[in-house]
Amino acid sequence: MHVFDIIALFIFLAGLFIFVNTYFLKLPSSIGLMIMAIALSVILYIAGFLFPGLQIGAAELEEYDYAEVLYHVVLSFMLFAGALQIDFKKLSKQRTPVLVLATTGVLISTFVIGTLIYYMLHWVGIELHYLYCLVFGALISPTDPIAVTKTIKQFNLAKELEVKIQGESLFNDGVAVVLALTLLDIAHAGEDHPLSVFETVNIIGADIGGGIFIGLMLGYLGYRLLKYVDNDAVEVEILITLAVVMVGSFLADFFHVSSKQA
Repeated sequence: MHVFDIIALFIFLAGLFIFVNTYFLKLPSSIGLMIMAIALSVILYIAGFLFPGLQIGAAELEEYDYAEVLYHVVLSFMLFAGALQIDFKKLSKQRTPVLVLATTGVLISTFVIGTLIYYMLHWVGIELHYLYCLVFGALISPTDPIAVTKTIKQFNLAKELEVKIQGESLFNDGVAVVLALTLLDIAHAGEDHPLSVFETVNIIGADIGGGIFIGLMLGYLGYRLLKYVDNDAVEVEILITLAVVMVGSFLADFFHVSSKQA
């Protein structure tokens, strides 16, 4: 099975799941898609166990490096799509609580969860490096505000609360992913030799600072290009925005910095 076959299959399944969820399940999109994906995985696992002949192509799927696509492409587009739905004028008025929740909250959650996981695993006799426990803590720290946002709209609660939740969700996703990948880089670099404080700071600065620089540069470039485009040329605007995201992912990968921060 080729890469494009896998991508086509995923797009088809995503479209099918969205249709089923929209017209039948009528759940929040992320929840409905997750339930159907889990159900499909369980069905395929049981079918493969009962009928081994159905596992044709499983080896190709297992060999495919999904992490590269997920980290360097999918997450960049997901965060970009989330940013498009935010009213930044309203968000600027709530910037203090949003930034505190998205940074301090994620850091506290990461270290609390990572430390608990480390000692729980040690208690049951499983040895895992503390940094990898922190990576796990960072990955599960972001919150999904979809259900909460729907409740806010349903009960007509304060608009400021919705802006805070949406803004915090946007930024904590990016902060958590950048934190997880930075911790992972530190853990991998420390496998050869103990890292000095300077090497650790250098890795953190390269991942975060480099991503911010690329993001600001491409963001300004995209902004200037869109100013010259006629508002009626929607297809050109879409192509420019997609190009900015894709070039940002490429440059971040090329310079080994975080595309999520970009």
